[in-house]
Amino acid sequence: MIHKTAAFFIHAIPYGETSLIIKCLSPEGLLSLMAKGIRKKKEGRVLLPLMPIDLVYRKKNEHSLGNLTELKAPKAAHYPASLN
Repeated sequence: MIHKTAAFFIHAIPYGETSLIIKCLSPEGLLSLMAKGIRKKKEGRVLLPLMPIDLVYRKKNEHSLGNLTELKAPKAAHYPASLN
């Protein structure tokens, strides 16, 4: 089933050479998602704790690890100059 939600990024754990397991807080609760290949993309380098993000992900059931299919983060210009 495909889900689309807004969330706050909490934490990421490296998985393999190019992937991350990310944890996010959304209106549905705490989400754990596999983000395959994200460490090769720009989005994987700009994730900061408590950053608001928009997610699209697939999840087979309530207890399985979901697969992230799309991630949109706000532009870095919205953050203080010390973080750019």
